[in-house]
Amino acid sequence: MSATARREGHTALVHTAAASNLGQMLNRLLSQQGQAIINVVRKPAQVELLGKLGAAHVLDSSTEDFDERLRALTAELGASLLLDAVGGEMTGRVLGAMPDGSVARVYGMLSSAPCQLDPNDLVFRGKKAEGFTMYEWLKTTSLLGQMRAVGKVQRLVSDVLATRVQYKSSLEDHEQALSMALAKSSDGKVLFVP
Repeated sequence: MSATARREGHTALVHTAAASNLGQMLNRLLSQQGQAIINVVRKPAQVELLGKLGAAHVLDSSTEDFDERLRALTAELGASLLLDAVGGEMTGRVLGAMPDGSVARVYGMLSSAPCQLDPNDLVFRGKKAEGFTMYEWLKTTSLLGQMRAVGKVQRLVSDVLATRVQYKSSLEDHEQALSMALAKSSDGKVLFVP
């Protein structure tokens, strides 16, 4: 990710749903590689969680000054890449706060709503939005490139890309496990074990 962002000229990025397991992994990876990341979350508890994990820039989208703070921080860091897992109005809200020429790469739709973008950003500010899936990446990446990526992931999976598990459950206890997963998804995954 970091190499791709640098190759495309992005010196810093914004990530939505940043308290998720993937968001936490991304923080560890980019921090290790010295790249700045602005984390967007939706609850004060998630700000606290990422702060404890060492994230330098965490913004709560539910605060009144979110848009103003995001605009100032993207300008200060030169954040020109958005990795968006949320979709809906959040895509346009964040992209709108970013510098001219920024790119929104949407890879999820946690909001279950279509992305909302301001045409002024696209037409007059040179911004763009595109989708990303692993399936498309596989189609456009050589076998050697895929093997290199798998090798990198394997080297990082035990620490930087480790998945946190908050609860292990038997299938008989599925109601409790599902309840926990829905209530505290940023605390870690729920793992079913035989």
